Amino acid sequence: MAPLCHVFHTENLPDHVHTIQRNFQEKRRKGPAVNLKECQLLEMVQYSCNPPQGEIPQPGVITCQPITRLFRR
Repeated sequence: MAPLCHVFHTENLPDHVHTIQRNFQEKRRKGPAVNLKECQLLEMVQYSCNPPQGEIPQPGVITCQPITRLFRR
């Protein structure tokens, strides 16, 4: 099972880029500061095919919702 991810606001991203978490403690990353404007912005589309919250679909019908995720490399 993957470790839990902490939720934070996008305004705090530059601070979170420079920290890592080991043994449930945050530590400062080694090396020079990272400028996020220089990192390439990428997009990934994932699909969520969870059962609908309302009515029951007909047999054999699957409805998926696209989820767009942005990240930097």
